[in-house]
Amino acid sequence: MDQLPDNLNPDKPEKKLLPAIRSDLQLYPVTESISGQPGWILFDPVSDGYFRLTRQNHEILCRFYEGQDVETLIKQLAQVNIPVTEAEIFQLLNFLRSSGLLYPTPNATAKELKAKAVNQRKAFIKSLTKRYMFFKIPLVDPDNFLKETAPYVSFLFNKYLISLLCLISLAGFITLIPNLSLLGSMFLNSFSWGGMIRFVVALTIIKIFHELGHAYAARINNIRVRKMGIFFMVMMPRLYTDVTDTWRIDRKRTRMFISAAGIIIEFIFAGFAAIIWQNSSPTSLIGVISYNVFAVSIINTVLINANPLMRYDGYYILMDFIGIDNLQQTGYEYSKAFFRRVLLGVPFKTSRHYSGFVSVFLVLFGFACFLYKIVIYTGIIMIIYFNFTKALAIGLIFLELYAIIIKPLVMEYKIMKVKKAEMKKRYYIPFFTSVVALMVALSIPLPWTISLPCEVKSSNQFVVYARNDGFLNKLNFKDGDKVEKGQQIFDQTNPYMQTKLKVNNFERQRLHQELDILRTTSETISEAGMKLVNIANVDNIITEFKRRENMLKVNSPFKGVFTLYDRELKPGKWLYKGEPIGEISNPEDLTVYAYVKESDIAQFAKNETVKITLNGILKYYTGTVSKINTVSIENLNDSSLLSIYGGPINAIAQGDKLHFVEPYFQVKVKPEKKSLRPHSLGRTGIVEVKHFRSILVSTYQKTLIMIQNEFSF
Repeated sequence: MDQLPDNLNPDKPEKKLLPAIRSDLQLYPVTESISGQPGWILFDPVSDGYFRLTRQNHEILCRFYEGQDVETLIKQLAQVNIPVTEAEIFQLLNFLRSSGLLYPTPNATAKELKAKAVNQRKAFIKSLTKRYMFFKIPLVDPDNFLKETAPYVSFLFNKYLISLLCLISLAGFITLIPNLSLLGSMFLNSFSWGGMIRFVVALTIIKIFHELGHAYAARINNIRVRKMGIFFMVMMPRLYTDVTDTWRIDRKRTRMFISAAGIIIEFIFAGFAAIIWQNSSPTSLIGVISYNVFAVSIINTVLINANPLMRYDGYYILMDFIGIDNLQQTGYEYSKAFFRRVLLGVPFKTSRHYSGFVSVFLVLFGFACFLYKIVIYTGIIMIIYFNFTKALAIGLIFLELYAIIIKPLVMEYKIMKVKKAEMKKRYYIPFFTSVVALMVALSIPLPWTISLPCEVKSSNQFVVYARNDGFLNKLNFKDGDKVEKGQQIFDQTNPYMQTKLKVNNFERQRLHQELDILRTTSETISEAGMKLVNIANVDNIITEFKRRENMLKVNSPFKGVFTLYDRELKPGKWLYKGEPIGEISNPEDLTVYAYVKESDIAQFAKNETVKITLNGILKYYTGTVSKINTVSIENLNDSSLLSIYGGPINAIAQGDKLHFVEPYFQVKVKPEKKSLRPHSLGRTGIVEVKHFRSILVSTYQKTLIMIQNEFSF
C-alpha cells in the first residue's frame, strides 16, 4: 500500500484553484498504526490501490471540492485547529495527480503534458531495472470458486483445531533432533538434477496448499481474492495470492492470521511429514516423499516466507503487529536519513515521524533489509551460476550491482549536490577522509596465507591390474612386500586361450604336411602358394595368442612397495581384463598433490615455494610448485580428501558418479630432496603459500578469471 508523502517541496502549480477529485474513490476508517488513533484508507477502484491517509490529509480531502480557493481551504482547516501550509496542499495535489486520483485537467499546457510523458518514460525504465528481480504473472481469478467452496473448508480454520495440529507438528519436529546428522547428509546429497526435480515437485505441491491457505483465510473473512499466479524473484518462480483487500479489515489480528495462514499450513504439513519419515525407511518411496515435504517446508518457511526482511508473509505479519505501513520503505527512508545526518550533517525529514525506540528499530530494520536483499539475490544467482546457465548468472550479477548499489549511490550523489549548501564540514570532511583511507587500505598489499588440502603420493606409481581375462594362478607378493624391478607380481591361466593355441599349433602342423605333399609332384606344386598363405595366417593367430599369453604375467616396472587392494584375493579367482588388484609405489620418491579452487588459482605460480604440513607429523616441510593442471573427480575417487569421506573438498553424488561442487585444479608440489620419509606415503595435510596482495587486486583478478572462463570460446 502506498503512503502519501507530506514533507517534500514540490513546484507549485500556476493556478491556486483546486481541481476535481474523482467521485468513485472510497474511504475506509481503520485503527491508526502504532499510535492507536483513528485513521483512514483511500481506495482507488480503477487501479485497485490503497493509500494510507494522515489526519491532516484526511481533513484536507473532506473539505476538498473543485474550484475552491486554496487560501479559503487553509482558513477552514485553521478553524478546526489543523495548521496547513500552501506548500503542503500543493504537495498533496501533486501526489493525487501523479496517482491518477484527480479528473484530467481539460486545459493542460504543453509543458505539463511533456513533463507527464517524461515522468512516464522514467517510471517505465525504473520498472525495467526492478522487473528482472521481481515480476508477477497473474493466472486465475479464483474469487468465485473460493466463495462457493469456502463453507466446506471453513471448519479447518477453527482456532482450536489449528492449535492441536500445530502441537502435533511441533512434536514431529522435536523427534528429528537425534537424526540431524542424517538429515544433513541427505540434504547435501540432494544437490543433483534428480534432487532438484523432487524439490521442485514438492515445492509446487506445498506452495499450492500454502496459497490456498491465504486464499481461504481471506475468503472466510469476506475479503476478495483478486488473483493467483506466479511471480519471479531473480528468475526463480514462486506462486502468489493477491489479498490486497485485507487493508479493509480494521482488526489487525485478522489481517495477521490471513498473512500467517500459508505458514501455518506449511508448518502442519512439515510436522506430519517428519513423523512419517521417522517411522519409515529413509530410502523408501514414502520416506523420500516425506523428507522432501518437510525439508522444502522448513527451507521455504525459515528463509523466505517467515523472514520479515523480505516482502513475504513474515514481513506483513510484522507490519500488522507493530502497526507501521510500508515498513520496508519506511525503514529504508529512516536508514538513509540517519546516515545522511550522521555522516554528512544534512538534516533530512521523513514522511512520517517516529521517535525513541521505534526510530532506532526502523533504522536497523532498513539496513538489515538492504543487506539481506543482497545476500538472498546473490545466493540465488550463485545457484544459477554453479548449477545452470553461467552466462545468465553473470548478467544477473551486473544487473544486481546496478539496481542495488550503483543506482542508489548515483541517486544519493544527486541529492547531495542539491543539499550541498546544507552539508557541514565537521561531518562530511571526516566521512570522505574515511572513505579515502578505506580505499587506500584496500589497495595496500597485505600478507595472505592460502591453505590447500593435499595428499602424499609416489611419483612412480603403477596400478597392478589384469591385462587379460583369466584365473589367478599365483600371487608372488603380500601386501607391503618390497619388489624389485622386473620381478613377476602374479600370473594367470586361461584355459580357452591355451586350447585355442593348441588347436592352431595342430592346424599349423597339418598345413605343413599338406604343403610337403603338394611339393612332391609338378602337377600340384602350383597349389603350394595358397597353402603358404594359409600357414602365414595361422602363424599370425599363434603369435597373437602367445602375445596374449605373455600378458597373463605381470611384472613390476620399477623398484617399490606392493600394496594389495583385496587382502582376501586367492589363487583360482577369475580376473577380468582391466580389473585392478593392487599398486606399486616408490616411497623413496614422493610428491605432494594439493587441490585449489578455481577462484584461488591466480594465487599460485610455477616454481613458487610452499609450506607442507602433514597430519600426524609435528614438523613441516618446504617444497616447490612444479606443475598446475586441471583435475577431474576420477583422480580423487578413493581419496579421503573428499567431503563424502569427511575431507575438505566438497563433492556430491549424482547417481553412481561423484562431482565437484565447484571446479578444482591440481597443484603438484615437489618436496625438498629426501625430506619426506616413506612413512609419509598416503598421508593428508595442507599446503600453505604466503602472498602480499591487496583486497582490490584479489577481487579484480577473481572477477576477471570468472569472466574469462565463461566468455572464452
